[in-house]
Amino acid sequence: MDVSAYFPDVVKLVICPSVELKHYVYLYLTHYCDYNESCRENALLSVNTFQQDMAGKNPVCPLLRSHT
Repeated sequence: MDVSAYFPDVVKLVICPSVELKHYVYLYLTHYCDYNESCRENALLSVNTFQQDMAGKNPVCPLLRSHT
């Protein structure tokens, strides 16, 4: 089942407060970031969202990114 069409919506969930949801978001993004040309473009456009998340106050978030 191809769920790559949800890539832009999932990227927006990166800044959600739920650590559990954030973990699944990173798993999805790492799986589909190179799926097709549209996902690659959206991944490049979403860099700002990732930077905002990295600058956040939650110390668990960098750990999630390093383990996914």
